[in-house]
Amino acid sequence: MFLRKKTEKPKSPIGLVLYEYDENYNKKINNIIKIAISGGKLNSKRNSRIFKTIMADFQKMKASISKEKLKVDYRSDKARDMIIEMIESLEKIINALDGEGLIGDDKKISTIKGIHQEIKEKRDLIRTKLKDVESDYY
Repeated sequence: MFLRKKTEKPKSPIGLVLYEYDENYNKKINNIIKIAISGGKLNSKRNSRIFKTIMADFQKMKASISKEKLKVDYRSDKARDMIIEMIESLEKIINALDGEGLIGDDKKISTIKGIHQEIKEKRDLIRTKLKDVESDYY
């Protein structure tokens, strides 16, 4: 009666990478970015551990959908390139957040806000591209 609904992982490689990206982003990074943008205090030790695991996950994701490993059609190739750009943009944010706090550093905060907005726009565009390709996850 009170069972959890099991979420199936996508079967397509690009959909699977996007699913893993969304899981990492929504569960681990999103709250840290919101705190940083609002000017809150960040726990640098905790965040550095989280960032190390996330960076390793990102490297695995990029390797799994690289052009050498995965041969896809033109439309899926565009989606793959956009996912890789999105991952690299998030890596820039992680590198900016890692280490010292951002309190009083308006230049870094505005840069992070800009990159964060770009990531949201790319994610919406990827969603439409994967719908066109008829992927099992978008």
